[in-house]
Amino acid sequence: MSPIRRTRKLAVFDTVTRNKEIIASYGAGWFGVPGFTLDDRYVIVSLVTENGDSRLFRIPRDGGEPEQLTFHDGRQCYPNCSPDGKWILYMDLGNRNYKLHVYNNETKKTLRVFPDLKDQHWSGSFSPDGTKICYLRFPVGKPLLSEVYIADFPVNGKPEKKANNYGTQLTFTGGYKWFTDWSPNGKWITYTHNHGYELPMPGVWIIQSSGGVPINVQKLLQTRRAIIGYAVLDISLQNLNRVIARGNRIAAIIAFTFTGIAILCAFLLIGNIVRPVKNIAHSAEKIAQGNFDHKILSKRNDEIGILAHSFNTMTEQLKTLIEEKDIRNRELEEANKELQTLDKSKDDFLSLVSHELRTPLSSILVYADILLDAKSPSEEMRTKYVGTILSESKRLTRLINDVLDLSKIEAGRMSFTIKVVHVRSLIGDFIEAFLPVFEKNNINFEYDRVPKDIFVMGDRDKVIQVLTNIISNAVKYTPAGGTINISANMKKDTAIIAVKDTGKGIAHDDIPKVFDRFRQLENIDHHAEGSGLGMTISKVIIEKLGGKIWIESDINSGTTVFFTLPRAEGDHIPDAITEKATTSNLLTNTEPKEKHITNKILIVDDEQPIREAIQECVEKAGYSTIVATGGNEALKLAFRYLPEVMILDVMMPDLSGLEVCRKLQSDKNTAGIKIIMLSARGQEKEKEEGLKAGADRYITKPFDYKELLKVIEELLDLSRNTTGKNK
Repeated sequence: MSPIRRTRKLAVFDTVTRNKEIIASYGAGWFGVPGFTLDDRYVIVSLVTENGDSRLFRIPRDGGEPEQLTFHDGRQCYPNCSPDGKWILYMDLGNRNYKLHVYNNETKKTLRVFPDLKDQHWSGSFSPDGTKICYLRFPVGKPLLSEVYIADFPVNGKPEKKANNYGTQLTFTGGYKWFTDWSPNGKWITYTHNHGYELPMPGVWIIQSSGGVPINVQKLLQTRRAIIGYAVLDISLQNLNRVIARGNRIAAIIAFTFTGIAILCAFLLIGNIVRPVKNIAHSAEKIAQGNFDHKILSKRNDEIGILAHSFNTMTEQLKTLIEEKDIRNRELEEANKELQTLDKSKDDFLSLVSHELRTPLSSILVYADILLDAKSPSEEMRTKYVGTILSESKRLTRLINDVLDLSKIEAGRMSFTIKVVHVRSLIGDFIEAFLPVFEKNNINFEYDRVPKDIFVMGDRDKVIQVLTNIISNAVKYTPAGGTINISANMKKDTAIIAVKDTGKGIAHDDIPKVFDRFRQLENIDHHAEGSGLGMTISKVIIEKLGGKIWIESDINSGTTVFFTLPRAEGDHIPDAITEKATTSNLLTNTEPKEKHITNKILIVDDEQPIREAIQECVEKAGYSTIVATGGNEALKLAFRYLPEVMILDVMMPDLSGLEVCRKLQSDKNTAGIKIIMLSARGQEKEKEEGLKAGADRYITKPFDYKELLKVIEELLDLSRNTTGKNK
């Protein structure tokens, strides 16, 4: 039965008194096929809700409020109660997925019957003793091929399938079968049978519960025909014609009347539709001209009103999109201007770097040509030329290091190792390496005003880099006989370090330019060598370490550079500090204390000039050398001669230095060779890669030959100590 949106009533009929009593009414849908509980106290019925679903309800026989039994989604109908009143068997039509369910009156829970059965099944009923059920079953999607089945119903409260037993098929006749029921003695089962939806009435059939041939009980009915009399129809043709004529006149009047009404309605309908469509067309023309504020005024709720509302919404969205486009255009214009500025900065950068590279290279080339020409006037001049070549080479090295540091900063790849740093110890170590510069320029240096109890949190190497940049600038702008002073003090949780010089100073307006990239102060008289990146890099380093940097200066008043670092918490013991006099030269003792002719040094580099230069330095220091031009040759010589130290290039055409290092470390005969990697690859990750491969030291080209000799001596001492311990 289809749901009808009108009030449905449920009534019970007393067969004795012949009275009918309405026990419930439901306005949202229809009542499905109801059924009594075995104790006659309730009626089980399916009520359909507004959304078309249905649930099982229990209604008192004498009337009252319905009690909902099932709550799962679907359309539950055709209830049938078990004889013991414990179970209610019903079907669920949800989404045309026909399945049988049982409701337990004791546990108030619903369970699926045959949950794993792929065929669909519906409309079942209990046997009189409650041990069996008969039900209809058909393949998925073929409800016109349903058959009657009989199956055992478990009595242990778990109506699931057992051993894949879904019952026994009783009928094999095909067609569309509906409802089933049992005879009181349980020997017969009745059902309705239809061979298709097109037949007006289904047939009523019965079959034995033990199986057999179905019987159509309707065919047992017999009809008898007999003549019981005659009927005579006496009609007047005149009256009949008169009635027909009058009917024709009435039909014509009705036809003309309705035709006129139809024509009038057509005119009204056309006017009602055409006018708003014209308004929409007019608005579209306005919008096409760029007037997005024009709106269609319509209070209609029909399709025309919906169209007008959609048109207004489209106009608003179009207006928003155009505004967003204008914003994006302005952003693109600003981005284009910024790109042009960056492009100019790039050109300026390339121009400056080209100038800074060409200037020292020019000096190196000129003096190298003079020396090769062998026409230099004196030994003093040759020494001067060589010194110039050395200083210009160091200048190139500083420029390259500054550009690499700037690249790391912009890429966010500059790494920091934050530890506790003793300020006075750090400055003492720094001055130890910087004294020759002061001596060369005849500049006094003081750091007595640095207390011994100041500890900060920072990266020791990066702080030394900052001090190097600051003091290098101070040396450039401080005349001979001047003084550079470093002082430090604590202010709350911050250490303030100041570097003061007695140079000519900086104009107040020029102070901000010091931290700009590539901005060297043009109003200083002498030439300021360098890339102009040192103070920019120093500013970034200090800010990354949590501090600040600033300058106080004026013309003819000297310059003081201040920077701060966060104080280290807790108590710390100062490092041992070796105080150095400002006039001592710590770099004069560069030769080994004794000759080590027996020490073999294997030099590996595919570039002949650098290979020969290293060989010259090492042999002059008193060491015996072996030379290899590639990685494979280096391995052969290493296994043949077993050198104490190997100076190894990284980038070689046949076998890289990293592979050579790994192969040597993996063999017990060569694992004791001390390896110094000497490469132009100077990134932090490249250094880490070399050390992980097994190198003992990593030196970046260009290098200081004195530093190389010092490292060789350290590794030889380490090798001797290790050998002595092993013995």
